[in-house]
Amino acid sequence: NDVYKLIASVDDDGSGLIEFPEFLGIVRSGDGDTNTAIFQVFKALMQGKLGDQLLSFPLVVSTYRRKMLMDAMMGSGARQERGKRIMRAFGNQVRDRHKRSVEEKREAARKDKERRERKKREARAQK
Repeated sequence: NDVYKLIASVDDDGSGLIEFPEFLGIVRSGDGDTNTAIFQVFKALMQGKLGDQLLSFPLVVSTYRRKMLMDAMMGSGARQERGKRIMRAFGNQVRDRHKRSVEEKREAARKDKERRERKKREARAQK
């Protein structure tokens, strides 16, 4: 019963599920009175302090994601739509992560080039 109350406190659309945007809201705002308890639950799950100690949080999430993929491809009605929504959100997350990675690599290459050019200038100045 307490679990249902916790979920209801962050379930913005009343679906009975904590969807990805709602989860992000929990993680980002973990300081509000209504979110503190559920934030602590997710934090404990991610740290492996809650639930089956043999199942890591990333494994549980990955398994759930696979189920949503199957629903998106083979389900029907609401299950299929929910699966598609989850997969679109995951795709956006992967694209954002890749974009940040590419930008970080470009920035590192730029800094490395600047460092090499600075060393060349310093070497010429010493001659």
